[in-house]
Amino acid sequence: MSMRALYGAILCLALAAAGCGGFDCGDAGKCANDVGPSTTQKASCDARTGDPACGSKYEDYASCYLDNEQCTANGDSDVGATNAACAESLAVVEACCQANPTSAACGF
Repeated sequence: MSMRALYGAILCLALAAAGCGGFDCGDAGKCANDVGPSTTQKASCDARTGDPACGSKYEDYASCYLDNEQCTANGDSDVGATNAACAESLAVVEACCQANPTSAACGF
């Protein structure tokens, strides 16, 4: 998975999910500028988390991201800082995507 695709997925995740301790593809993130997902974004997120090969690993990462989401001073999700907090679960998703490149969880 390319880093550009990964950051795109993270941005989508930040827009598609919210709350501590849980993951829901239909909610907005917790930073001030996060907005709720469109119907298409929610469907895409649901397909990623529902994928049999890597979906559960993606959902674990998404939950970590939400539990540890950090916001910039201007109200956007701080992807780098949040990913640093979730490095272990992110590595698990990346490994799964390398082994299963056609997984819906990896095809952003």
